[in-house]
Amino acid sequence: MPRQTISIAITRFVALICILLALLITTFVIEKVLESHQQLQNHNNEREAKTLSNKYKMFLHDRLILLQEQAKLPLILQTVMQPESHLGKIGDFMQGMSMLGKKYNQSLLDFAGNTIYSTKENPTNFKQQTWIQPLLNSEQTSSIQLLIINQQYYWVLSATVSYQSIIQGILLIEIPIAEIHRDKILDGLSIEIVNQQTNIIKFGEHIDGEVIEITWSELPVTLRITFDQTLLTPKLYNLLFELAIIIAAVTFAILIVAYFYAHYTFVKPLVSLSAATEDLEQGLQQTELHENIKIDEFARLFKQFNKMVRQVEQRESSLKEANRQLSQAYKDRKLSESQLVQSEKMASIGVLAAGIAHEINNPIGFIKSNFQMFQEYTDSLCAYTKEVNQLLLDEQQTQQQQLAVQHDIEYILSDLPHLLSSSISGIDRVSEIVSSLKDFSRLDAPDKTLTDINEGLQTSINMVNNEIKYHCKLHLQLGEIPQIMVYPGKLNQVFMNLIMNAGQAISDKGDIYIRTFQDNGFVVIEIEDTGSGINDLDLKNIFTPFYTTKDVGKGTGLGLSICHNIIEQHGGDIKVRSVLGKGTTFSILLAIYTHDTSRCKVSKENCAEMLGIKLKVSYST
Repeated sequence: MPRQTISIAITRFVALICILLALLITTFVIEKVLESHQQLQNHNNEREAKTLSNKYKMFLHDRLILLQEQAKLPLILQTVMQPESHLGKIGDFMQGMSMLGKKYNQSLLDFAGNTIYSTKENPTNFKQQTWIQPLLNSEQTSSIQLLIINQQYYWVLSATVSYQSIIQGILLIEIPIAEIHRDKILDGLSIEIVNQQTNIIKFGEHIDGEVIEITWSELPVTLRITFDQTLLTPKLYNLLFELAIIIAAVTFAILIVAYFYAHYTFVKPLVSLSAATEDLEQGLQQTELHENIKIDEFARLFKQFNKMVRQVEQRESSLKEANRQLSQAYKDRKLSESQLVQSEKMASIGVLAAGIAHEINNPIGFIKSNFQMFQEYTDSLCAYTKEVNQLLLDEQQTQQQQLAVQHDIEYILSDLPHLLSSSISGIDRVSEIVSSLKDFSRLDAPDKTLTDINEGLQTSINMVNNEIKYHCKLHLQLGEIPQIMVYPGKLNQVFMNLIMNAGQAISDKGDIYIRTFQDNGFVVIEIEDTGSGINDLDLKNIFTPFYTTKDVGKGTGLGLSICHNIIEQHGGDIKVRSVLGKGTTFSILLAIYTHDTSRCKVSKENCAEMLGIKLKVSYST
């Protein structure tokens, strides 16, 4: 027996239901469409009839306005006031007058209704017309009439000619009735103009259909408009056909939606469950199944499956965490061993340096003492020789001078003080180096001691001066800063490391600037070089243990990490700024009042304020 998916089964069921519903809906919709179409068509016919009526009224109104403008012309006014004087001129003038490019018969009447001039050969007598009196009596300023003139219907438009609000005459124009519909195309309708139940004129062919009559209030005129209904039948059929196509398309769309709905609601959850089971079996990254689905059975099944997956992941996570802890413990132990070796090395160097310094200090002490005594003896001998020379006889002085020249005594006596002074200066320099060695390598006490930071920097400089003096020029800007509680030996180790790094960053010739100053309750130590600088990637990892950019065997990657740890032990902070090709600046901040624990740790805000860097990054370039 062939198998089928749930989606196809549901789609077939929905198709049957949709076909039945489509038949019922189509029948109902067609009836409603016919009814609505008829109502809409009636509304459109009424609107179109009103539009045509308004167009006809606008035709007469526009020409009446133009006629009123012509009645205001100076020659027209002068003629009605002095007919005999302007009769010749008004004839030529009115023969040239036109209305929107077309010429119509026009007449000019005086204040009594008599014709002064007319463009017709046989002027019409308007004096006896009843509608002319309201114009002459100033009751109206204009008029539109439908009159029979010479067996033809005309639209007669009239406008008063006045001077200082006094009626002086009337200007009339006769427009054939057919002019109102000139250049208009009728499609599916006919128009009749009816006057007192008499059909005056008809536009368009005779058709049968809906008739709409519109009566004008201004004139005894009725417009009878007939609309051809036969033109609407094909359109209606087309509309119904399109409607049937739409219903069929909607039915097809419903079938597609039903198929995808069944696939999404039933098939997809089962497929996702199957895929999740395979991923769990293969140990791949597991994604939880959505439990908030509409099918309750699927929701409960997915909930149980997710619970089982979480338990498996929890056990796996525990194993990974244990492995990570072991790995981290190994790294920490390796780092601790390296730091311990470094500390023991520094301690051994300190013991050795202290012993050597002690052994050197003894002979240096009496050597310096002997040289000082020797210098005093030399001064005495020189004085004695000078006085003896003065006591000798002339012959003896000559012999003594010859002996002095022979043995170069004068040069020896003059050079002895310089030699003794240089020797004593050298002994002082050796004593200073030995003292610096003792200060630098002394073993730290378990507690902090009150220390002069500037003195510690001088000691560190003395220790590394031989390494940097040949290619670096040292600039000291040591400010007046108070003594603070620190571990002096550890701090000297930091200073020496940073100064050595600054010297190594300068390949040819350069400068090293060492500054100390006090700012906002902190002592700030800055060591700046004009070396090659540090790129962004290395700058982010500069304090990471075992991270080094030096060649293998030339660096362990622990120097700056140990410096960072030592500064943290002091409750301070160390920051670095660098620009490639311009140099690097290390800044150390140490709290002055270390007994106040609230100020022992340098805040990021204080550090940023003093160093002028942004807080968004740990290291600014």
